[in-house]
Amino acid sequence: MKKPKTILVIFAFVAGMYFFMNTFVHTSVYTGDPLTPGALSGNLLLTLIFKPKDDCFRITLQNISGQDFNVRVNAEQFQGSIVVIPEGEEQQEFYGESFRTVILTGVPVTSVEFLKKGDVITWNIPVAELHSMQDKRLTRQELYGSSAYAKLGYLAIVPPDGGYIGSNAEQVSERIGIK
Repeated sequence: MKKPKTILVIFAFVAGMYFFMNTFVHTSVYTGDPLTPGALSGNLLLTLIFKPKDDCFRITLQNISGQDFNVRVNAEQFQGSIVVIPEGEEQQEFYGESFRTVILTGVPVTSVEFLKKGDVITWNIPVAELHSMQDKRLTRQELYGSSAYAKLGYLAIVPPDGGYIGSNAEQVSERIGIK
């Protein structure tokens, strides 16, 4: 029969390893709590560019963390919005035509994408496809002299243990001027 002291030492060792694995290994890959909205946002960078020649917005999402990880995002369809602020007017929020339809009729579909450090996901959205929730279309004339930024709320970093919420890495881009 083993001595109670030996069993206590083994138990303390196992408990210590469990604590180490769940605390230091988990947090060394992710800075923030995956169960808190926006807590992992600093691992990604959302950028908005207006391309006047193509009459579209280019939105990029880049892994800037220095680590590879899984991200719950739709790499084919930008599931966010572009907020346009005409000079001296109220801001207006616009969505790509297909994503607006998804919002109005159901639940957005996302998948888990493996994003290596430095990798980028790119979406191009023509101005002609941008609509408000009230179905107001964005026109090129409204853009002149405006500023804009992109928002992506349906975005999550998926930790190896799977415990996360769908907005733990939500993003807002820098505001850009449109000329």
